[in-house]
Amino acid sequence: MELSLSEQLCYCTVRIECQNDAGQLSTGTGFIFNFIQNENEIIPIIVTNKHVVLGMSVGRFIMTKADEHGNPIDTEHFPVVLSNLQTFIKKHPEDDVDLCALSLAPILNYAELNNIRLFYKSFDQNLIPSKEKLDELTAIEDVL
Repeated sequence: MELSLSEQLCYCTVRIECQNDAGQLSTGTGFIFNFIQNENEIIPIIVTNKHVVLGMSVGRFIMTKADEHGNPIDTEHFPVVLSNLQTFIKKHPEDDVDLCALSLAPILNYAELNNIRLFYKSFDQNLIPSKEKLDELTAIEDVL
């Protein structure tokens, strides 16, 4: 199955549902990003906002299932629940930057243990424009 760029972007995001010990809920989204450690090692992570997971003890990540051919099944999703959520979170070191990340590995491992194929796409560092490229963008491109 050949997906357009806009279709691929739909699969780069993950719904996140969190709950703290008092039963309060928080929801948000994260995007999947391949962090390139070196030329032989890529670490897939989920990037989200700190305020989505702040003080939350349980995280539920909703992933799209894949069929036997690796194609997405848009009507079927697999929730992966991570207890002790804070142990998985790596916060941005600056307090005023509302970003954090967690490894996608526990989610992928959980799905594999349950014999579930997941479908997702990811961004990587090659999609981050240089300062020069950003300076070339017109106003409408900034919005898009």
